Amino acid sequence: MRRTYGYRDFTIELEVESVGGIARGNGLSVPEGYIGVFHIFLGARPATIQPLRFGRDNGCPVPTEVETLMRGHVVAQRIVGGTITASTARPAR
Repeated sequence: MRRTYGYRDFTIELEVESVGGIARGNGLSVPEGYIGVFHIFLGARPATIQPLRFGRDNGCPVPTEVETLMRGHVVAQRIVGGTITASTARPAR
């Protein structure tokens, strides 16, 4: 699953990947969980942030694809916000 979000002047691309799996007879396996991978672009070019992978706070996979998308969106917004704040911070005189 892949989603693209706009946030400020940035574009956030978020992909959800399944992790592991439990085989169910001859059918498809059921994933243990999901991780997210996001890329952040400034306009049409990649920002200075490398693609990041994430799961839950304890390092385990996220239980659902929807939760992975929601967490990824929030994390990317925080990173973009921190990048903008860091780039506009000026020393006091």
